[in-house]
Amino acid sequence: LARLISGTDAVVAAHRAMPGGEGIQVIKQGRYYVTYSDNLTLEKDLLRLTFVSVLLILAVLFFFLRGIKPILLIFIPLASGVVLNFALTYFVIGHLNMLSGFLTGILLGLGLEMGIYVLSRYFEEKHRHVWLGALRVCLKQTGGAALLAASTTAVAFYSLVFSGFRGFSEFG
Repeated sequence: LARLISGTDAVVAAHRAMPGGEGIQVIKQGRYYVTYSDNLTLEKDLLRLTFVSVLLILAVLFFFLRGIKPILLIFIPLASGVVLNFALTYFVIGHLNMLSGFLTGILLGLGLEMGIYVLSRYFEEKHRHVWLGALRVCLKQTGGAALLAASTTAVAFYSLVFSGFRGFSEFG
């Protein structure tokens, strides 16, 4: 559909460039064009939404964690996981739909929660132990709870596989 519309635009532009063609008017309408136009708008909105949500998340993290290093410790693995998730989704399902784009903010928010819990616990233990000891205590006491919480979230998303609505089932 995009090639058809761009081809039509090219033909119209070529005719407008001809002598006497300046007054040619073309009105695009109909179900297919409206769907195409809506999809373009959604894609732009999703890009903007992703950019704004990432910036806001980084700002909140900077405000509470007061440094770049803690943000990197949380955000790099999280962003890597989200990118890997979308890559696997693309290869398993074959495409990403518009609703998949909204998942970026949701997954970042859910993933940040785990990262903040674990990193905060590590910082608490770092006052009592050297870094390796703090990491061991943190993972021993908080790691299991974080893994359980992440597992329940994963199961909740997986349950969407059984939805009759394709957009939701692809979330799973």
